[in-house]
Amino acid sequence: MKKRILHVIPSLAAGGAERQLVNLVNHTTAEFSHFICVFNNAGFFAPTIHASGHKVCELGVLGKHPWFSAASKLHSIINNYKPDIIKTWLYDANIVGRLVQIFNPKIPLITTLHSADYEPETIRAANWSPFRVEGFRQIDKITARLTKPHFAACSQYVKKSFQRKLNFSDTQVKVIYNGIDPALLECAADEPQQVRRDLEIPKDGFVYVTVGRIDAMKNHALLLRAFPKVLSAVPQSYLTIVGVGVLERELKDLADSLGIAQRVRFLGRRKDVGACLEMADVFVFPTLLEGHPLALVEAMFKKLPSIASNIEVLREVLTDNENGLLFNPNEPDDLAAAMIKLYRQPELRERLGRQALQDAERRFHIRIIAAEWEDYYRNIISENKSK
Repeated sequence: MKKRILHVIPSLAAGGAERQLVNLVNHTTAEFSHFICVFNNAGFFAPTIHASGHKVCELGVLGKHPWFSAASKLHSIINNYKPDIIKTWLYDANIVGRLVQIFNPKIPLITTLHSADYEPETIRAANWSPFRVEGFRQIDKITARLTKPHFAACSQYVKKSFQRKLNFSDTQVKVIYNGIDPALLECAADEPQQVRRDLEIPKDGFVYVTVGRIDAMKNHALLLRAFPKVLSAVPQSYLTIVGVGVLERELKDLADSLGIAQRVRFLGRRKDVGACLEMADVFVFPTLLEGHPLALVEAMFKKLPSIASNIEVLREVLTDNENGLLFNPNEPDDLAAAMIKLYRQPELRERLGRQALQDAERRFHIRIIAAEWEDYYRNIISENKSK
């Protein structure tokens, strides 16, 4: 008999946690059955889930925090589906899962943790009200104590943050990294060069690329401020920025003011991220804050040498001068020096890219991560039956 996993998530829009859920559901073995319950807006990823033989249900609840209405609608689904595990994704679903478990205490609950939500830098970067965040933290803390779910964090950094902020012990939180399916990054052989042609980048152009939302946390402004020095040392260099966000107009104005606009390309939201990575020579990731860096790991799967911020969570992925270069994310000159260094040392680019690919395959391939989740599910189900 299949082991049944009931997932609860606010939506299936094109976000990082949503993509992780879909990747996982599509790569677990036939031993597991998945049923995904969405508050609303299942459209973006639902067809992919249905194609893999699993079910999606829209609960049809609206509002900012529809905890009680969502929990109420889940009761009949739980009675019919009879899940072996309930697994929740993102804050509102986590609270809903705990409300549900109060009335279904025999069903194990997994709470997934995707970002360090209660850290001051997260609150500042997201422009959240510290007072409101503290209220959510207290709700999180109280409901966790009442229901005692299993916790799975996407990085050691996120785990340690929740240990501090919610007073968890080390054994309460398991780390399972986000998984990448490199097949989703595949492209036709001529696509990368077509991207270059579309962007009017010559064949001898040396391309730096970054991928991510255009907001303050991603630190694009520092990258732009570093680029004039790079352009002076590498006259054939180009900077390409993949992503959209609230600061796009501001960054374009900054590029104009720095006199580099003619060498900076804003690519917007792209479906061909794999081709955008393949057409580049170096990946640059100046982010100030991550839960786990999916964009960086995708670049590693493309064998791109990477330059990334020297922050705690990225040190879980990159080791300086072994599979990438790390720089001070507050120093544009430090970033510029690393960018110039990789241009001038092709052997270093090759070595870093080769090691990055090996590490990505070993640590972050979805087949590895899906197997970790399957073991985790089995252990929880076995432990629950032995009670």
